[in-house]
Amino acid sequence: MSKEELHAKLEKMKKKNAQLSDQISQMKVKIAQSGLENEEEPPAKKKKKTQKGEKEQNDQIFRKRKIALRFSYDGTKYNGLQRSPVPAGKTTIEDVIFDAILRTKVVDDIGTADYIAGGRTDKGVHAVNNVISLFVNSRLSEDEINENVTVGERNFVAIINRQLPDDIWITSWAPISFDFSARFSCKSRHYNYIFDSSGLDVELMKEAASYLIGEHDFRNFSQAQLERQNTVRVCFAADIKQVPNMSSMCVFSIKASGFLYHQIRLTMAILALVGNKLEKSTIVKELLDVEKYPRRPSYKYANPDGLVLIDCEYENVEWIDGEDQSRFLASKIENKMYNMKIGLSVHELIKKTLDIGKDTDEPHRKITGIAAKKGCHKPVLDYHPSPNANDLLLKSQNKTKN
Repeated sequence: MSKEELHAKLEKMKKKNAQLSDQISQMKVKIAQSGLENEEEPPAKKKKKTQKGEKEQNDQIFRKRKIALRFSYDGTKYNGLQRSPVPAGKTTIEDVIFDAILRTKVVDDIGTADYIAGGRTDKGVHAVNNVISLFVNSRLSEDEINENVTVGERNFVAIINRQLPDDIWITSWAPISFDFSARFSCKSRHYNYIFDSSGLDVELMKEAASYLIGEHDFRNFSQAQLERQNTVRVCFAADIKQVPNMSSMCVFSIKASGFLYHQIRLTMAILALVGNKLEKSTIVKELLDVEKYPRRPSYKYANPDGLVLIDCEYENVEWIDGEDQSRFLASKIENKMYNMKIGLSVHELIKKTLDIGKDTDEPHRKITGIAAKKGCHKPVLDYHPSPNANDLLLKSQNKTKN
């Protein structure tokens, strides 16, 4: 089976499972919100009386309009952005968003909405200004939609936000053309990785990060995928700076035309080892030499906690903030920050009361999770090489022939 046939088969399977996935997403959210898992089904509730506003919405004649939604989230408790077509029992960001836009009749069916996300984040990863594009139900006329009129349109931001939990927020929307794709129309993506630099040489890390800038084959900084044979990307900027008003906290900032699977977390693992002086800064140059190292050494990627998708950049998109949403979102975020401060103070009190000494692990371990004892570091280039994308393609072709 050729590469094109594999892609066609994959797309056909995705479309076939779309409607089932919608139902699964809604069920997972309901289970997570109601705590009904492993319990007997509750007795049926009386039918809720339809409110006037709901009746007007149900009676409204909608027309299809393609828009982009910009949204942010704290991904700590979610199993990544993307929903799974199989009910794994773990809620994703998309599960929650799909449930909200279906319940509010922003869309009638995800499978026919041409939905796609700009940045696909992993379990535990966060985002500010991620973007989705999709067809929604508009209250405007076809002529108004074709002329990109926004006055009198539904307040998509407020409508959806009322159905979302405190750790997911829609921040703005924009009218877009039919051929716009949140993923494929994106000109660049910008990520930050926030970390504690205690015990690390930040200047060495900055030097190593500078070698990433330019057009390179980043296969040795990513986990190979069959569908991503082209591993060349353009890195526009890469630097490490101190977080204002937080002495030991730093941020690794990287902006590129696109990123490969686990690219930033694998890159951050290398930078942490460099900062710990267990690898030289030139290890980045070595790994970018794909003729010398055609397969990535199977080193571990960094923890997801500090990774934040900061922005997805597009041309000719004019964002519209939701009316009266600024104070609403500020309240949500500040309440969450307050709870986190309380939690941090409690843990500091516990540590002080128990008179616990300082952590003796290598400084990089909080970032990389590598548990090697001091003095027992295994050089990255000595790790067993993992399969690259071409290896996976050849394996797939051989399996098809057999």
